[in-house]
Amino acid sequence: MSARPAAIAAFLAGAGFAAARAHPLAQDASFRRYLRLAGGPRPAVLMDAPPPEDVRPFLRIAAHLAGLGLSAPAILAADPAAGLVLEEDLGDALLSTRLDQGGDKLPLFDAAVDALAAMQRAAPPPDLPSWDPAAMRAATLNPLLDWWWPEVFGAAPPAEARADLAAALAETLAPLATGPRGFTHRDYFVGNLIALPERPAPANIGILDFQSAAIGHPAYDLISLVEDARRDLPDDLRAHATARLLAARPDLDAEEFARAAAICAAQRHLRVATQWVRLARRDHRPAYLAHGPRSWRLLARALAHPAAAPLAAALDRWIPPPLRANPAPRRITPTRAMVLAAGLGTRMRPLTETTAKPLLRLAGRSLLDHALDRLAAAGVTEVAVNAHWRADKVAAALAARAAPPATRLFPEPTLLDTAGGVRAARAFLAADPFYVINGDAFWLDGPTPALARLAATFAAGGADAVLLLVRAAQVAGETGRGDFALDAWGVPRRRAHGEIVPYLFAGVQLIAPALLDDLPAGPVGMNHAWDRALAAGRLRAVVHDGLWFHLSTPADLAATEAFLRGRRATDLYGSGG
Repeated sequence: MSARPAAIAAFLAGAGFAAARAHPLAQDASFRRYLRLAGGPRPAVLMDAPPPEDVRPFLRIAAHLAGLGLSAPAILAADPAAGLVLEEDLGDALLSTRLDQGGDKLPLFDAAVDALAAMQRAAPPPDLPSWDPAAMRAATLNPLLDWWWPEVFGAAPPAEARADLAAALAETLAPLATGPRGFTHRDYFVGNLIALPERPAPANIGILDFQSAAIGHPAYDLISLVEDARRDLPDDLRAHATARLLAARPDLDAEEFARAAAICAAQRHLRVATQWVRLARRDHRPAYLAHGPRSWRLLARALAHPAAAPLAAALDRWIPPPLRANPAPRRITPTRAMVLAAGLGTRMRPLTETTAKPLLRLAGRSLLDHALDRLAAAGVTEVAVNAHWRADKVAAALAARAAPPATRLFPEPTLLDTAGGVRAARAFLAADPFYVINGDAFWLDGPTPALARLAATFAAGGADAVLLLVRAAQVAGETGRGDFALDAWGVPRRRAHGEIVPYLFAGVQLIAPALLDDLPAGPVGMNHAWDRALAAGRLRAVVHDGLWFHLSTPADLAATEAFLRGRRATDLYGSGG
């Protein structure tokens, strides 16, 4: 068992949850993940926030909110140094889910506004950071200028643009410095709120993800709630929620609050619209880009308010409205690849006693030909092929092949294992990302070719390798306990000791040459390289959406041949080749 699972197991055992079963619940825009625990003393959720994540602000704010009679998750156990928190499970009734299911909006938002007012009226805990104009400006300029701008313009912003936009943000945000200030959640939207109708108000709203709380203007959290970057909400909801909050906060001036709300909206939407790009590129979470168009629309509405005029004018000078959008998707088309054909194929005997396993025939062609055909269709022009067992026959097959791509043989008198074999061909494979395909990998593509899906995922950034995985439940034959689990962001995880995980490696990957850096000398497997990428957070995966065939034994090969000759394969895939 690796260090992190062992630490989690020890923590749960110490809290009395040794027998609990864990199921992934969610992961947010940081690197925290949440596991729902069943079979323990009570329903609970484990927050796994490995350093450099810091759970101490979460624990402090949870205690503060609980002291106000609000429904933050009760803390059952915590190990701040390890980044582990065991908390009360508040259930699944997220306001976002209720809304998406067509729930009545007004009662849900009324309850959320009442809980917000209760948070704002109370004295905040000491030593919270300040969400003041300087902090808001810095939080906006980083994703705008250091992530969004280079993606759209292809270069860093000129110094004049950086200075002008910074000054415009400072001028726009300046009125917030003299306005009312208090506890600010900073992520107060329906995805972080849970309906708890069995509890009395204002505890009838469960509050999550509050660890970034600060001291800021009371308009900020209201804007987060009623101008949600993740879903469309009716325009009249803002006016209704604002009136309700002002009724609960008679100390606030309505006219000043309206100006501050417009300023907060402009800053928040500009920050969030460009932060989606940072999340996609730096953290490899491209799904967030789907919210970009909404964020830019909300920004356009906020910029129309006179209070946002300085920022609107600066944006007009440097970023014309047609460019205020997500950057165009990145694309890569690898032109080189490697097919691993050096294995002994012992489980395929007697078929491999006189030939290499990749030369076995399926649907009228060798497995090696199928792999090369797939690569050619994906735009690959040059392929390295290693060989050890019956290397002479592999060489003859490559020499006899007239179709592209061009191939070059890399004989291995001594087996180098998978990563070692790729490393031996590294100079030929050059400096760009390249595919690596096991010589016995055979698949039928789904709606989008698997190699293109790997390239699209790699292009999104943040990875040194993207693996093609297949659901073990869809594979005929012996699959063992599986190879990987996978989170919602496409980040794989090795199975723990004794665990059964749902995905198998399909023998197809797209890697950066850097994955091979500093590997041990001599024979070395790709697992070693993957583990280093996993530790660095730079391994990703795509789940195959077509068919994949487990070709380990002669019986597997015969069953696949029979399937490909059958009517189902012909109807779905034509010839199946």
